[in-house]
Amino acid sequence: MLPFKSNFLSLVIGVCIGFAWISSPAYGKECESSVARLSKDYPTANFASCEVLAPNRFELTLKPEDEPINPSPWYGFAIHPKAGHTHNVQIALKYKVAPHRYAPKISVDRVNWVLLDESAIETVDEFNVVLSIPLQTSTVYVSAQPIRDSAFYAEWLSSVEKTYPSITRLTLGYSRGKQPIEALFLNASGNRVALLMSRSHPPEITGVYAYLAFVNELLELKNKACLDPQSAACTFFRRTGFLMVPVLNPDGVDRGYWRHTLGSKDLNRDWFDRTEPETNAVLDMVESLVEQGRKFAINLDFHSTNRDVFYTQTESDVTDPPSFATQWLKKAEELGVRSSPEHAPRELSDLGTSKNYFFRTYGSPSITYEVGDNTSQADAEHNARVFAHALVEVLGNQLAPLSPALSTTCEQYFCYMLDANAASLLNLVNQKLIDRNLASDIARSQLAIQSQEHPDSTNYLDLEALLIESLGVKAANVHIGRSRQDLHGITRRMIVRDDVLQLIGSVVKTRDALRERARQSSTAVVPAYTHGVPSQPTTFGHLMLAFDSAVSRDIDRLQEAYRRLQTSQLGVAAGSGSAFKLDRAQLARLLGFDTSVANTYDGNFMSTTDYKLEVANVIEQGMLTITKYLANVHAQQRNPRPWLFLDPSVTSGSSIMPQKRNPRPLDRLRTKVAKVIALANEQVLLNLNLDTGMHDVRQIATMVELLKLARDVYEDFVVLISHTHVDAEAALTELNRGYSVATEIADMLYREAGIPFRAAHRFAAQLTELARSSGRSFHELSDAEIEATYQDLLDDAVGLPTSRIRKAFDPVHFVEVRSGAGAPAPVAVHDSLISSEEGVTLQARWLASEREHLNERRFYLREALQRLAR
Repeated sequence: MLPFKSNFLSLVIGVCIGFAWISSPAYGKECESSVARLSKDYPTANFASCEVLAPNRFELTLKPEDEPINPSPWYGFAIHPKAGHTHNVQIALKYKVAPHRYAPKISVDRVNWVLLDESAIETVDEFNVVLSIPLQTSTVYVSAQPIRDSAFYAEWLSSVEKTYPSITRLTLGYSRGKQPIEALFLNASGNRVALLMSRSHPPEITGVYAYLAFVNELLELKNKACLDPQSAACTFFRRTGFLMVPVLNPDGVDRGYWRHTLGSKDLNRDWFDRTEPETNAVLDMVESLVEQGRKFAINLDFHSTNRDVFYTQTESDVTDPPSFATQWLKKAEELGVRSSPEHAPRELSDLGTSKNYFFRTYGSPSITYEVGDNTSQADAEHNARVFAHALVEVLGNQLAPLSPALSTTCEQYFCYMLDANAASLLNLVNQKLIDRNLASDIARSQLAIQSQEHPDSTNYLDLEALLIESLGVKAANVHIGRSRQDLHGITRRMIVRDDVLQLIGSVVKTRDALRERARQSSTAVVPAYTHGVPSQPTTFGHLMLAFDSAVSRDIDRLQEAYRRLQTSQLGVAAGSGSAFKLDRAQLARLLGFDTSVANTYDGNFMSTTDYKLEVANVIEQGMLTITKYLANVHAQQRNPRPWLFLDPSVTSGSSIMPQKRNPRPLDRLRTKVAKVIALANEQVLLNLNLDTGMHDVRQIATMVELLKLARDVYEDFVVLISHTHVDAEAALTELNRGYSVATEIADMLYREAGIPFRAAHRFAAQLTELARSSGRSFHELSDAEIEATYQDLLDDAVGLPTSRIRKAFDPVHFVEVRSGAGAPAPVAVHDSLISSEEGVTLQARWLASEREHLNERRFYLREALQRLAR
């Protein structure tokens, strides 16, 4: 048994072992009987003490970590059954300072939870409850609410980072237990700050459901908001940065505390006092942002209580915008919230809640978003998504629409070069390398140039001539520390970057087309081929999902190439850098790049060729995926009645042969693929035996043509896929005429009769030769021939009835028994389709996030140029 540990001793031990989470909670003992053992040896588990009353009856005493406390009586424990015991055990919950609050949930994996049936709960009185828990062969976990521990949040944060790569993950500070207070910062450049917090109080899990759904919905909305740049949603997301803190009290969460931190403090009473590192971590960040000139826009703090309720300011309180809570609730009702929470305005007081602190400090709406303890996860999540929509609409409508001049697109080289020039100008101002008044003049001149029609020049000196014509020779100061080599290099890189994202969009659509074809033909049994001859039956859905997997990897490789492409060379000058102290990291950020090239020589002369070669090679590999599909379809067209054919609407006839249906899309697409591969190899040949710094590889005409033609190929491929059809009857006829089920004959004898595999394989091979030599199918062999073949080989009676062996002759049976993960059976294809859908959703979100990130950076770059020009 584990010895008693005081709160203080737990903290001391935590420090001594590197502040890791201590597996045994801060107080109490585990206990065991001949039937089971009760423990709390996992994060969030907690009880004060345990007593064995009988072999199958235990009593748990439940006390808070501190007193006095605003009670949220948490409990969590594991029941480890002893061998041979699977009957019920009774667990008496004995509360010391608060009544029973949370209905028990049970789980066998700490991931999936179910509510314990009411019939298994006996309420003696409000302080004493007896649970009857059915034992299983493995551990059973019992908890006041489903578990969301620090490991859960780490996984969620990583998933968001992967899905929305433009988001910033921050560590704001550390808890008393030295756990990180992590945050996500969405649109860190916004001039307004919205703070979203959760989990000040460990047990409040329904508030977690709402918080995560709210955040996820905001991320999705942001990805789509600026499809219409003049929409209220676009204005809102361009102007607003979201600082999102999903778990403010990680120590209390992992230790199964009722409410407090390791510092014996209720975090939602500490915002004025600031005694705890957790609250200070958030406030330091908010204050830093406000000092930078950001406006604090709103605070939403997610909690749980006995009902759905929003604690807000009163109608007499002056907020910006006025009466926000009333407008927000009304808009949510219009958008379809399932049940409106109670609106509970509260007078401003000195109580240290986040609601009081942020309203008093910043005059902004500050709301405690409470979800009922027993509100279902589905309702909590649905309502949160609706309130996220409503928040965007209400606050977005309070803002002036974005200026139409702040376009986030470029169509010409000259436009991209203007953006690079703007980044250089802003960087020089920031580093005090150019007079601000002159910089403002240059900004105004550039904006005037942008507003006029100009030839699509690819030479910076043409732009410089226009600036000098407007301002005189001093305008050329914007070129300080820069060369045409790094300026043109970054311009080309931005063009290729946009084109690669467009290409990825086309490849994602290809996956959609392949999945749809797989879905429509998931049960069609068709031949597969190796070495150009029939091998085994499969399903067409299985075949299409194989191509989907290959195309998915092509997207993965494009994403990897894009990640390396996202490196800026601006500021490396002609390769040796500059004596001027340029901030190359800022130049990269201004243009939406993830980082800058570390080595200045590499920047102009190595990396600038590498990214083109990598993209070209990835595209070439993707083309080879497509050619496999084309060859598969084309091979079937030689048959008088092909089982795989093109819709007649896309074929063409012959001028002399009336019967012909020429599969023209196959020919045309194969020709385009060949041209793409030729262009990819042209990019390789341009680098052959080339000294660094040569001009051969600087231009991007080949890359632009390659990317455009590759995009055309994928768009044509989507059309081709949608016009590819399966004649299931013809496919089955071909299979029944052949011998591709022979593997199943051998497999069945091994599975069902225990015949050694190699002996079973010889029997299947001999049976195949008998049928083939006589020009018959397996079905046409007699029972006597099957039995005689078996006896000749194995000198024994057939191990299975011949009627059962005949079952193995059926191609449909062949695929039905191959139902494991990724196999061809329809049930397995269905599961693979779900997995594919999840995968392509992540890829589509990544693409939308990257596009929005670039649009966002262009917006802020051009907005900053406008501010400089004022």
